[in-house]
Amino acid sequence: MNKSISLLAQSPEDRTTLTTLLKQVPKVTLHEDAEDKPMDLSILVIPPDASGVMMLIRQKIEGINPPKILVVTPGGSILHARLCLALGASGYMANDFDVATFERGISRILDGKLFFDARTQDELLNCVTVAESERGIEAQLSKTLWITLMMHALGIHPTEGSAILGIERTTLLKHLHRLRAIAGVPSNFELRKWAQKYLTGRDDAASQAGFSANA
Repeated sequence: MNKSISLLAQSPEDRTTLTTLLKQVPKVTLHEDAEDKPMDLSILVIPPDASGVMMLIRQKIEGINPPKILVVTPGGSILHARLCLALGASGYMANDFDVATFERGISRILDGKLFFDARTQDELLNCVTVAESERGIEAQLSKTLWITLMMHALGIHPTEGSAILGIERTTLLKHLHRLRAIAGVPSNFELRKWAQKYLTGRDDAASQAGFSANA
């Protein structure tokens, strides 16, 4: 039985290109107008910035079927991928836009697994240098603080970040103050540098910044 897939893309060029690819994926029925139909998976094409994150949030909050979303972001990054996953995406593709990759990704997500294109997966594996300490840190932060840290690493402005989280801007600024204390840095600029290093695993940024879970 074919799986029902919806494609959500603002750019006509993206929509045309992906429609051509997805129609070649076996055992998939593509619905370009699926607002009132239950879908097995939505493929959401978004830019790698705050506006793209807002599109993902709206897709999740509005309760549009289905709950499983594959984010497609040409030119995306490991930080953007991690933020999208934290906000509920089931997969992330920034490269390798071909029939075989889409077929593999759709199959994995519908089996209840996460999916990344090869390059994104390699970058995620490179985070292993801080994996153990990261799990400890993430466990000590609320989900809101964890997402705030990722948004700040991406350079998302507090006004945009507060809209993404559905909180007041002053509340988000308090979260950043808390994160500065945790990271042991004096400014939001330094916090962003710390978060970028820490979240990408490119060096032991948590130790260098003097991370203190009790701050």
